[in-house]
Amino acid sequence: MQADLTPTQNSGQWEKNPALVIGDISSVLHPKNDVEVEVKPKEAAFGKWTLKMGESMTRITLASG
Repeated sequence: MQADLTPTQNSGQWEKNPALVIGDISSVLHPKNDVEVEVKPKEAAFGKWTLKMGESMTRITLASG
């Protein structure tokens, strides 16, 4: 899926240096405070979304970049 995420606070601008939780082992650090966002489909991808899923017996965390 392709979507645009826009913060609903701070006049729609992302905070430059948010406080992060640094004790967790993770690919992407979590912010200490909640971040409220507005999610809108990208215009170029509107009406073209597909999702294909297969069966799996394992559970893994996914980090994409």
